[in-house]
Amino acid sequence: MSVLERFAAWRLFNQALACCQCFVFLRQSRLRAGDGLSGADSCEVRSAGSQDASTAEQAVYWSAWKSERELRRDLWLPDFHSSETELVDYPSFFPTPPADVDNPDRVLNREHQQRQAASWYFFLSEISLLRLSSLIANDILTFRPLAGESLTQGLANTVLQHEAQVFEWANTLHEDASLQSSPAEDGICKFILRGHLIDLREKIYWVFVDAAINGCSDGANEPFLMNDSILDLAHTGLQNHVERLRVNRPGFRHRHHGTPLMLRTCARSALVLIAAELAVQEAKRRRLEPIIEMPAGWEQAITDVIELCRFWEIDAPELVDMRHKIEKLWDKIREFECPE
Repeated sequence: MSVLERFAAWRLFNQALACCQCFVFLRQSRLRAGDGLSGADSCEVRSAGSQDASTAEQAVYWSAWKSERELRRDLWLPDFHSSETELVDYPSFFPTPPADVDNPDRVLNREHQQRQAASWYFFLSEISLLRLSSLIANDILTFRPLAGESLTQGLANTVLQHEAQVFEWANTLHEDASLQSSPAEDGICKFILRGHLIDLREKIYWVFVDAAINGCSDGANEPFLMNDSILDLAHTGLQNHVERLRVNRPGFRHRHHGTPLMLRTCARSALVLIAAELAVQEAKRRRLEPIIEMPAGWEQAITDVIELCRFWEIDAPELVDMRHKIEKLWDKIREFECPE
């Protein structure tokens, strides 16, 4: 992943998951589920491994499982594409805490204990957030409006419920994983969690952003009605795209596990912001009042993504084409704002 070879990385994560199937804790899970293990296997399961080994095995398993799912979805592999609704099927267990996480008297190396505890809380936080994200995505994809209610307005009525779920998740985070601090103070674990949170909010608000940009019909033959509540939700969604660029900016030139996915999501946010501004300009050309209010900082966000693509395009040649597309659209916007 750090060298931006997503397909090669997916193959390795897939192979890692196959190797994980011999881990003791997975055998225990199958045994409890009545998977028909033999008596010899049962004895081996009961006698093998320590809690420390189990914790380490689960960390490896979760890392490989989560990464394989992310890349499978991102690559749209033949016969391996998974929809958002399929992501609801997360493994049923949470990672076992380190043996000494609640027993500091047994710890000889306090720094080691702190790293173990921080890693464990991060895994718990990430797993619970990804589960929440998949459940909310499932709610949106399977939503059916009430009689006489438009799809968009019906989904607008679910936003408060979804935001309440996000708020509850954030409030239950341990201090080692809390996102109450400034993004500028984030370590790598909080950086990842904050990115996942922005991804989730993109799902919640996407339908309203799309409606505001495209002014599309709300159903097969139903005219789209743009009211103030929908516009407010669309503006919140656009602000989230600017926030993605602000939060990720400290990691723009760092090579890490999430760099390929960061590049794609940041480029997507830039294109969404460009589309919104082009919709504003089109309304002005037609001497209409624009319905979209562009969020503060959107111009800087776009120029940041252009430089982001330029920085990484030696490692990922496909970013050259992406940069050219964004630059061409950005020039179109500037021509309208500053005609000769």
